[in-house]
Formats: sequence, structure tokens, C-alpha cells
Amino acid sequence: MSHHRSILFHFKVSRPAFWAALSILFAVLIGVFILDPIWQWYGLHVPGEQNTKADFTYPVDTVFYIRNAELGYRWSVHEPTSIWFHPLLSWATRILPNQIPGNLRLYFLSLVSALFSLIVVYKYSLKVFQVELSPYLLLLAILVPGGLNIAVGNAELPALLFNTLLLLAIINRNSGAIIFLVGAFAILTKPNAIYMLAPTAVYGLYAFVRRDKDMVWRCILGMLGILLPWIGWIGYVDMRVGETGAYWQARQIATVPLYLGPITLVYRAVQAMALGDWGETLRFATAFVIPLVDLWLVLLVPFRSELHRLAGISSILAMLLITLVINNPNKVIVYAMTLPSHIAVGLLAMQAGFQNVFHPIGLSRSKHFILTLALLSYLLFCVGMFLFFVIGTPLEWYY
Repeated sequence: MSHHRSILFHFKVSRPAFWAALSILFAVLIGVFILDPIWQWYGLHVPGEQNTKADFTYPVDTVFYIRNAELGYRWSVHEPTSIWFHPLLSWATRILPNQIPGNLRLYFLSLVSALFSLIVVYKYSLKVFQVELSPYLLLLAILVPGGLNIAVGNAELPALLFNTLLLLAIINRNSGAIIFLVGAFAILTKPNAIYMLAPTAVYGLYAFVRRDKDMVWRCILGMLGILLPWIGWIGYVDMRVGETGAYWQARQIATVPLYLGPITLVYRAVQAMALGDWGETLRFATAFVIPLVDLWLVLLVPFRSELHRLAGISSILAMLLITLVINNPNKVIVYAMTLPSHIAVGLLAMQAGFQNVFHPIGLSRSKHFILTLALLSYLLFCVGMFLFFVIGTPLEWYY
């Protein structure tokens, strides 16, 4: 009897890993048989480099991580596409056998990160949601806006992995050293880890109010894990370039001038709509719609504690705020994938909708209709973002 229980327990524990792996396999097939032919046909290229063609293994700006791995950093503000990018993924790519092409090495790291990301996001959902997320839903991860990013080589999935591990380490009260280290890995992967300062601060403030000094210290270490390595990397870039502020000069090149102040992004979106530029309109729309839909879902799904809900809201607002401040809507559809709450609430919303359709639980006809309509609306939104990712990327809506 104990032997059978052991087998059942092992199967239950491994189910998330199995469905996550199946989801990755499905995503790879989409990348090979759908994304690659379409992007090759459109002639997908690196931003600003018409002759540098890219494919699903290193789309858009991922080639710059590969160059930093193979050629080293170009320490000059005149080479911003080198010092823009944080070093961890390039270092990891360099460590792998150089007999393998750089794009395939980075693609492998991205797939491994995607696998572990789905597993830890599932574990995160078990910690924060009142309703248990079914591991089968991991198969639908590619439908969550930006989820198709799983099919390509990128830095967003490693960022999602470390960002989620950071929140899990804080929630689980892991050692301060682990929390600091995970925060450092997160920021050295992508500057998107800045978003994690918001939920970490929420947990810290709540602990401070409750006089939970142990948790306050952990949250402080999480924030320091993000800030200190980031400051260190900025200083290192400036030192290697030989010019104070070189890091920020490189960053400013990718930031549209704020010629109308903080509402510039809104103005440009309205302008694109007025001019009938649908490519630009869709690009700007994603910068607003995705965070707003995420906020809607976070407010709807049941959390174990309102603290977790507030933490999720804060990370989404942080992403939206930074998008407005830098006046750059580029790739919000994939930047959202670095937020642990983004994919978790999306999957839980789908699960709730499917349960309402196939296993209604005594709801009135009007409530059943409203929930069904909400599910269909969200699924249509997901399909729209799926198509936006597939077609919009080679049409240069990523600029």
C-alpha cells in the first residue's frame, strides 16, 4: 500500500513538470512549422540592420546577446546595442560549447528557462491563489498574451524564472542569501527586474505594519539584490567605456523624447489612430490594453490573501508606469511575460471560464452568461495577441 501511495505521490508532484514539458514541445513545433516559415518569408531582420536576418531561434534584438557572448562587449556609447543588454544570458551562452552556433545555445537556454518558469509559476499560483490551478492548464501558456515567446530564443523567459523565484523565496521565507542572489540574477538578466521592486516593497510594507522584522529584512534583501548589482553593472559599464553616464546615454537612444511630458505615449497613440496607421495603433494599444486586462484579471481571481493581490497589482502598475515614463511601447506584449502574475492569472481565468462552461456550479442564468461572455472575450483577446506576435513582429511593429 505504501509503495502505491509513493507512486501516486510522485506522479502528482511530477504532473506540472510533465505538462510544462509538453507545452514547451508544442511551442517548439509552432516555432519550427509556423513562426520560422512566416518570419523567413517576411525577411525578419534585426532592428536597424536590414541585412542581418533573424529567425525564431534569435528574433529581433536577441542577436545582440549572442554578439556579446561571441565577440564580447563593445565598450562605447556609439555601440549602444552592445551595452544596452545585461550580461547574465550572454555569460551563460558563452559557457556552453562554442562548437554549437550561438543562436542555438541561447535558444537552448531559453527553452530550459521556459520549462522551469512554467513549473515555478505553477508553484507560485499554489501559494497565492485560493483556487488550485490545474497543471493541465500549462498547455495553454502559449495563449496567454506574449506566451508564444516560449517558442523563440529570448531573455524574457530567464527573467520570468528569476522574478518568480524571487517572489517565491520571499513568500516561503527562504534565507536572505538566496533572496539576494535570485534578485541579482534577475536584474543581471534583464532590467525588467525593476518591476519586482514594487511587489517586494508591498510585502515589506505589510510586514513592517505587522512588525514582522524577519520578513521586512527578507524584502529589503530582495530589493538590495536587484538594486546593488544593477548599480554595480551601471558603474562597470561607465568604467569600461571611460565616460560617466555611458549606460544611461545608451539607454536614452532607445527612448523616444518626452516632447509632451508624461502623456506623450497617449498622444502618440491617439495620433496613430487619427492618421489611420493600424500597425502603429496596434503597437501602442498593446502598451495599454495588456496591463489593463491583467489588472482586470487580478481584481477578479480569488487570492488567498489581499496582500498577494496588491503585490500583483503593484508589479503590473510598475510596468505600465515605466512604459509611460520612457515613452516606449515596444514589445510590452513580451515584457509582460517577465511578470509572475501575468501568466498565472491568465491561466486561472481560463480555468475558471472553462469550469463555468463545462461544469457550472449552480449559478443563475445571468451570471453564467456573464462569465461565459467574459471567457470568450478573454480568449478572443488572447488569440488576437497571438496573431499580433506572429504577424506583427516581422512587420516591424516591434520598433
